Amino acid sequence: MHFRKLFCVGLLAAIMVSCKQQTATLSQVEFSDNQVYVEGKPFTGVVWSDDHTTWQLTTDNGQVTAFTLYHASGDPAFTMQSPADTLTAYDESGAIIPIDTFAIRYKELAKQIPQLLQTITGEN
Repeated sequence: MHFRKLFCVGLLAAIMVSCKQQTATLSQVEFSDNQVYVEGKPFTGVVWSDDHTTWQLTTDNGQVTAFTLYHASGDPAFTMQSPADTLTAYDESGAIIPIDTFAIRYKELAKQIPQLLQTITGEN
């Protein structure tokens, strides 16, 4: 009976660890042909900017499926929730704003979007 309880606890712990989403930073991944790799294997999880505050990418088997660019406050500034979704821009209070307004009002953040896209496509 004691062995069975110990086995169940161990199995539960193993399941919880395996379900934890993998995370990496920009400097830990490689980009090639629109794919994200860690140690030569397609990566599934979240890739953060090296500062852990500027942006994050969500990947599934190497494919970027979503990304979020953040305001300095940590609130989302620009998102794409799936490759087929439209891009959504937000002001610092969290209100949705037109993308052209975002580009004018938040020029420094807007400059990061083409740079990030170049990184994802492996052009950097």
